[in-house]
Amino acid sequence: MNKTNTKICAVIIARNGSSRLPNKALANICGKTILELISERISHSNQIQKIIIATSTNKEDDKIEFEANKLGINCFRGDPEDVLKRLYDSVQSEDIDAVVEIGGDCPLISGTLLDEGINIYHENPDADVVSNALLPPYTYPDGFDFILLTKNCLEILNKNAKLDSERKQPFQYILKNQNQFKIVSFKADKNFNKWRWTLDYPEDLKFISAVYSNLYNQNKRFDFNDIKKLIEDKPDIVKLNSMHAHETVINSAWFTGSYVDEMHEDIQYLLKKAKNLDKDSKFNNAKKIYSQISLLVNELSERAKTRINDEKIS
Repeated sequence: MNKTNTKICAVIIARNGSSRLPNKALANICGKTILELISERISHSNQIQKIIIATSTNKEDDKIEFEANKLGINCFRGDPEDVLKRLYDSVQSEDIDAVVEIGGDCPLISGTLLDEGINIYHENPDADVVSNALLPPYTYPDGFDFILLTKNCLEILNKNAKLDSERKQPFQYILKNQNQFKIVSFKADKNFNKWRWTLDYPEDLKFISAVYSNLYNQNKRFDFNDIKKLIEDKPDIVKLNSMHAHETVINSAWFTGSYVDEMHEDIQYLLKKAKNLDKDSKFNNAKKIYSQISLLVNELSERAKTRINDEKIS
């Protein structure tokens, strides 16, 4: 198949229920909502044929559907917690070959980055995944992420990801089962991992607002190099959200607010499953489940050690 003829859709994952920054998808910068700005920046790509906003069925997300309708963008409403299912379901009726997942917390994403990633996809006919953010080395700022999945890859994920953490963080299954996928990574010419360009906290909103205030009116297509020059010329801008910045690592999920809850739910689910297998004398299968539980407990232990060390350093 000639991948230059592929159909690619961008799906913006957005909800209003963030505990750290409620209603962030509808926050206003330069007279536009975050959703409008993200959609506008995606539209600068030359290779994305369609944009979908995927939100939840929760009442509070009626506002997101209203905003999508106002912008003339398709809105899909799905499972509030199962992000993988929501992503999967949002494109099932679409005639596409691949999907680019874009977080509603990434208002500095650029058309140039999207086209760079899609060109790499075209150059790798057997790729299931193309990304600058899934595997190390992580060289782009947090929030300047590119993750493309083929539709077939997304189907495999939805079928095989069983754990709560794999459903709420939809790329965890890929990280745990890298041998099942052809993953193509790309990186920046230098390491910019120290910069935080994502939107999770009020301080992040201050940083992103400062970037737009300085660049947007002069050039609505401002890009990575424009932001880079701005924060090098005005380093105080970076300080606005530097208290939340940390180096991206392969276990960056450890730092998300829901991580511990998801892992404990996974362990409880697996314990119940193993107990039933034990009762049915299916000891080989039970042993496999107990081994999986052991890995999850070890990961929680390693996370705790990392956080203890972080506290000592701070």
